[in-house]
Amino acid sequence: MWKEVDRLEKDIILCIHKQPLSITEIAKKVKRDKSTISSTIKRLEEQEIVKKSHDYSKDARKTEISINHKRIRIEKSHMFYLTYYILICISLIFSGIISSILKNPLFFLGSIIIALPIFLLMLYEVYVKEDKTIVEKNPKLKEKKSKIEADQKIESSFNPQTN
Repeated sequence: MWKEVDRLEKDIILCIHKQPLSITEIAKKVKRDKSTISSTIKRLEEQEIVKKSHDYSKDARKTEISINHKRIRIEKSHMFYLTYYILICISLIFSGIISSILKNPLFFLGSIIIALPIFLLMLYEVYVKEDKTIVEKNPKLKEKKSKIEADQKIESSFNPQTN
């Protein structure tokens, strides 16, 4: 279940996308309070989106935050539509080849008439959305063991065992 992240999470993820950073360095780059970044990192770590690690050879006190690439997807909006542009162009080239083999230019003209509105719609979408970076996450759902255990205790207190 991929969903788009909020603004602060997006800034943090894009900040540590290239190289792992400490919480202080992230706070400086994002220009937010260290406690806000820390609580957001904690929440992202519970969802297994980021990982904390220590590099004991350099500095044992420094905790570096890195991304779990299996749970994060980063795309640029123009790259999303580029695949569709390529598919439309390949299909038009293919229909042009078939049109020349069949010696029927109307076949190619029909392909252009079908592909042109789709192509124009995609150009409009790129113009409206501009060149945004889309960051999506697939968070790991928290196991609610403590809630289940509490429910079992309540049920056992209402249903006393008879001996």
